[in-house]
Amino acid sequence: MFCGFNSCSSAMMLHSTVLRNDSDITGKVVGQIGYGLTCGISIIETIVALAASALSLLAYPVSSTPLTYASKWLSSSTFSIVWSFVDFFLNPFVWRLVADERSAREIWQSGDLMYLPQNACTTYFACSGDETDFPGRIWSERNA
Repeated sequence: MFCGFNSCSSAMMLHSTVLRNDSDITGKVVGQIGYGLTCGISIIETIVALAASALSLLAYPVSSTPLTYASKWLSSSTFSIVWSFVDFFLNPFVWRLVADERSAREIWQSGDLMYLPQNACTTYFACSGDETDFPGRIWSERNA
């Protein structure tokens, strides 16, 4: 894992989104650039993770650990392609975007882009484990 993340692109999405959510219009501009770069890097990372997954099959008779690790990496980097692409287009229109992969996957599985999961990481404080998230958190009807 990369610094506690399943992929580098997932970490890039977290940091781009936290910066974007915690600042003014300049943060949105930086976020827009970050999402575009992350999409391209995610594609490259997915190719490398796919190669690592294929190579880990050679070690599978001895240990399943390399394949498990490579599979998580591949899944995360593949998801980051879609996540960064969607956030690239949502960025100008949405006030807050989720920053963590777990919440982004939950939104993806719900099929509702306006759904905000409980305990979603959106700001630095929420992502660092501090319970003092911004007071104006917007919840969808499902969380009301």
